[in-house]
Amino acid sequence: MKVSYIKSLDGLRGIAVLLVILFHFSMVPFVSFGFEVGWVGVQLFFVLSGFLITRILIAEKRSSFGSYIRKFYWRRSLRIFPLYFLYVGVLYALYLVINEPENFPAVSPFLLTYTFNYYILSPEWEVSRFFSHLWSLSVEEQFYLIWPFVLYFLSVRNFKRFTIFLILLVPVLRLLLGILFLEKFQSEEMSGIAVYFMTISHFDAFAIGGLVSLIDGETQRKFLKYYWYVVSFVVLAGLLNLYNYVGEINIKDITSMGYLIHSMENYQHVWSYSLINLLCAFIIMKLAQKESKWLCYGPLVYIGKISYGMYVFHMLIIGIFASVLGKVIVNDFISLLVILIAVLAISSASYYMFERKFLLLKNSSVRKKKSFI
Repeated sequence: MKVSYIKSLDGLRGIAVLLVILFHFSMVPFVSFGFEVGWVGVQLFFVLSGFLITRILIAEKRSSFGSYIRKFYWRRSLRIFPLYFLYVGVLYALYLVINEPENFPAVSPFLLTYTFNYYILSPEWEVSRFFSHLWSLSVEEQFYLIWPFVLYFLSVRNFKRFTIFLILLVPVLRLLLGILFLEKFQSEEMSGIAVYFMTISHFDAFAIGGLVSLIDGETQRKFLKYYWYVVSFVVLAGLLNLYNYVGEINIKDITSMGYLIHSMENYQHVWSYSLINLLCAFIIMKLAQKESKWLCYGPLVYIGKISYGMYVFHMLIIGIFASVLGKVIVNDFISLLVILIAVLAISSASYYMFERKFLLLKNSSVRKKKSFI
């Protein structure tokens, strides 16, 4: 069974990585620009992964288990490992040459085993421009370790029930994790970050994406009648949360649209991720029904194609900009443009000179692909 290519989803992936870059750029101390809601790009990546990976696995489900599992991990390894471990190798080289990042020896076991998201539980944890963003890749990899087995051994009907169960259960688990971490850290900020970093906190994102991939076209069209109701509800919930936010409201709070990253205010760690996941699922469902012209725009599709490299490299480039220059170039917009050009250039070189060599090995009988997932 062949999985159809949806060009708009490459454009959507491009939007997701641009949102993340905008968010991290706004965190540079001397930048006045704010785009706090940009972190939702990561949630979009998670829901999109659940959708795409489930489609792929469903298409291969009729194969023998050995063939099914080997093919999946072979293709995922070729897509994920080379660039990731190249980047970790670059960090190791930096450590040897300039002793930066200083905590690389302590962090490296977590990086090498894709468990970096759990490093938050270590007393030595601190925000790093070199690898803090890699927590989400750890979550993705841990998802890959579980999802293929669950999907293969459950019938499609039971797998649908399983995804619905996760969508309902995970917010409750986030509530319990919040209580547990508040007791451990005695800090709402650290507890919110820890909840956000835990793999189980995002399994509802993967589950809702997977569920969308299993819903037939006619049912999707029925759901899409409520698309604008969902959009309106998500926006309204965020604005109400912002209105009820305790403390002084600043520009970054406003640009969060009420969805403040890591926040536990008003139990946001319980419900906000679920609402964002729901919105992402409806957007994907809409694109699966009908391609979007503007998301099929060439440059945006291209950004989606090289988005993995952009995600891996962007924090280091932003960090170099902040450390070396220490000030904006003319203004925030020009500074952002310079960073985006640098990220695009390095990610393009990485894709064509390095990543693509491994991507072409994913299926030796097919030398050209329309899209690399």
